[in-house]
Amino acid sequence: MSTSAIPDFSGEPLLRGDWLCGIAEKWFFTGATFGRNLACIDIPDAYRLPQFTGENMNHPTLPARARLLVALSLFAAPWLAPLTSQAQEAYPSKPIRLVVGFPPGGATDVLARVFATRLSEQLPQRMTVDNRPGAGANLAAENVARSAPDGYSVLFTHVATHGIGPAVYPKLPFDPIRDFKPVSLLAISPLVLMTHKGVPANNMAELTQWAKTLGRPLTIGYPGNGTSGHLSSALLAMKSGLNLTLVPYRGGAPATQDLLGGQIDLLFDPFNSALQQVRGGTAKALGVTSEERHAALPDTPALAETMPGFRVLTWYGMVVPAGTPQGIVDRLATESTNAVNNPGVRKQLIDMGMTPASSTPAQFGDWIRGEIEHWNVVARSANIKLE
Repeated sequence: MSTSAIPDFSGEPLLRGDWLCGIAEKWFFTGATFGRNLACIDIPDAYRLPQFTGENMNHPTLPARARLLVALSLFAAPWLAPLTSQAQEAYPSKPIRLVVGFPPGGATDVLARVFATRLSEQLPQRMTVDNRPGAGANLAAENVARSAPDGYSVLFTHVATHGIGPAVYPKLPFDPIRDFKPVSLLAISPLVLMTHKGVPANNMAELTQWAKTLGRPLTIGYPGNGTSGHLSSALLAMKSGLNLTLVPYRGGAPATQDLLGGQIDLLFDPFNSALQQVRGGTAKALGVTSEERHAALPDTPALAETMPGFRVLTWYGMVVPAGTPQGIVDRLATESTNAVNNPGVRKQLIDMGMTPASSTPAQFGDWIRGEIEHWNVVARSANIKLE
């Protein structure tokens, strides 16, 4: 490192956490408590401790105050790492809060409780579900983003907060990448394009032919702005060439009721709900939104078979606040993978129409970035922006 790269701390405020000098001062004045904090702060590469040795310790641009405090930090290093390691090994020492952005009893809440129950059995402390519904799960995400980065607040996230939301809401109160650390992907499920029994079509080709005879647009309902059903409907309009009128509803239940009653022609429904309707004979499935057919509906085509690139997945995972020690993230990721691989959990997921999934934190981070990019393209093409 060139000597000109060493920052000049003269005139800097006493406590400034983004520079090593400020960090050392905070440790100096607050005592051993700072042992935990120093290990968690991401110091820019140019200013990490190994740079301040021998040849540059007496550089004229490094004030005496900073030289003293750097020396103290170097002295503390041998015992700082063991303390940090011991703290992470003791994790968790109290219950973990799993924050869910939807009310109790819904599909997301039920799935979250499956994992909370299993992880409570695997870990030495309980994992409890904390429901914080509202704003398309954005309230829950904001709550976790603002929580202490200690591993005791975990967001049960999915496509709403870390896929579609960033694409359609320009003023989110959190950044889905910067404010979180990914833990693991947990489950994936497609949607199903449904129609009622009065429509003389069983696939997209037949639907297209029937639409030509109507003399009016087809109507497709969706359960609220910014939902996966909303953007799936917009994607269908773009890729199918069908003349569609999008009809918003306040939730999935009234939309499903109107579909079954024939008030609307089409609806993208969550897989588990759609499966019940198809097996009960109350509605028909025209296609699934995964890239391949689903084992539970083998005779229903994937929409991608006739519309290449049509892909919509509802997915679930866990993220924690940015700044959470990597050792804790890795522990949660390992336990999550063990939970997904548990035979009882796998059966529950499959019975709900979901595909069990797991990943490393890095893989889940790549997945999230890919989802945000995918939905950004759809939202821009459909000109969808919400306040």
